Amino acid sequence: MCSSDLPEVYCGQRDYWEALRAYLFSVGLSRGQVDEIEATTSGRRLRFEREIRPMPGVRATLALLSTRGIPMAVLCNAVDSAKELGGKLQSLGICQHFQHVVSSRDTGVAMPAPESYHSAVQALQTRPGKLLFVSHDRRELQGARAAGMISVAIHVDEDLAGDICLDRIDDLTGLVGLGQTRAKAG
Repeated sequence: MCSSDLPEVYCGQRDYWEALRAYLFSVGLSRGQVDEIEATTSGRRLRFEREIRPMPGVRATLALLSTRGIPMAVLCNAVDSAKELGGKLQSLGICQHFQHVVSSRDTGVAMPAPESYHSAVQALQTRPGKLLFVSHDRRELQGARAAGMISVAIHVDEDLAGDICLDRIDDLTGLVGLGQTRAKAG
């Protein structure tokens, strides 16, 4: 799917499958090829969603940050609402660590638009400069930085820069909460 279509999909303005079909037609595939790809990918997508697991260290890191009293929120571009994302986080066993879930589907604004980051800032009731935004996506990190957040790049290529770069998620515990009583992570 063309990256210019993603904000419309993430904001609920365009159906995922319709956008995918339009993209496949635009690159020259026939109706039969598009139908075959859609049939194959829809089953795989459902299986992928059922089998998804947190990366190593995620549960332990979130639990430790939570016990330190660090307020955390999920901010993501998604075809799902915050409620649906909360259900997925629940099935992963990590929902209890987040005070807020913010979805582009609900806000109508997708990252890296500045307004999407402001939704997380408002949810956590703080200033952008007090928030760490953790991601592996260059555009999202740049958007967070432009919105005044501290960008933390994780699991990244060497050329991807955040304000802070981490190799592993559990390195986040060294940044947050040591010597601070109420840092916030978004």
